Amino acid sequence: MTVTIPAAGPGTTRIDTRTANPVLDVVIPACNEETDLEPCVRRLHAHLAATLPYRFRITVADNASTDTTLQVAERLAREFAEVEVRHLDLKDRGRALNAVWSTSDAPVVAYMDVDLSTDLAALGPLVAPLISGHSDVAIGARLAVEHLVSLGRRRIATVAGPQDQTAAVHRLSGWRKTLADAGLESSGLAEEADFTLDGGREAMDRLLAREPELDAVFVASDVMAAGVLQSLGAAGRRVPADVAVVGFDDHPALATAMNPPLTTVHLDPAAQVRQMVATLTALLAGEPIRPRRQVLPVSLKLRESA
Repeated sequence: MTVTIPAAGPGTTRIDTRTANPVLDVVIPACNEETDLEPCVRRLHAHLAATLPYRFRITVADNASTDTTLQVAERLAREFAEVEVRHLDLKDRGRALNAVWSTSDAPVVAYMDVDLSTDLAALGPLVAPLISGHSDVAIGARLAVEHLVSLGRRRIATVAGPQDQTAAVHRLSGWRKTLADAGLESSGLAEEADFTLDGGREAMDRLLAREPELDAVFVASDVMAAGVLQSLGAAGRRVPADVAVVGFDDHPALATAMNPPLTTVHLDPAAQVRQMVATLTALLAGEPIRPRRQVLPVSLKLRESA
């Protein structure tokens, strides 16, 4: 299970649970799950209805099922007001998640597999700190894009990672939503790459050919950012005078060695791993997981590239 806030910035603002819109949107990506989908949705709906004091939605994201999965989902949506269905013609779990998350009106989104392999009892405690505003589990992409907007950049492109990977989906969604919040256009300003240097360079080449007036780029990894800088240099674009660049990861061997040194989103993987291990250990031991204030460190390391 993954829980995130795709539309919220850093800080401690409490989410208004009195809104008419769902507060939580749980996405279930499904492909050829005609047998297991119905008991999954019924069990999840019953749990959420019994435990959550705010509105919720369950979105079944059917991606290219060739059996009766879509029909099962549509029947459940007719039965339950809280169930919706999205259908995609291509079989791609990551793209299905992105399609739902990028358009969801819920301030908190999550996904669960059809087998509900995560203990449902853990869902509420994980979401509670986000609702109360006592968490910084915000997508680092938002920090990066907000910084570029604050610098006066208005044509902010992105080199995204492969959309079959959850981290890449999060970062692309964060970029798109932050631009929308700022009233800026995102159409035509995204290119997907493969988290490699060559992939980053080639994606940047395509962006420059299509959008020569772009003045900033958010790159979903520092390795790809190295390729982006190569592309910009070959095109005669000065960084940051012509194009500001922000990466993601704060790679210890790359970020400070680039020319110019890279502004990048810094994660503290050790702290995140410790928190995950502690939570999993408690769940395996059958211990109750109570809501508490959590801060998983995400920050922006400012250097010369932006």
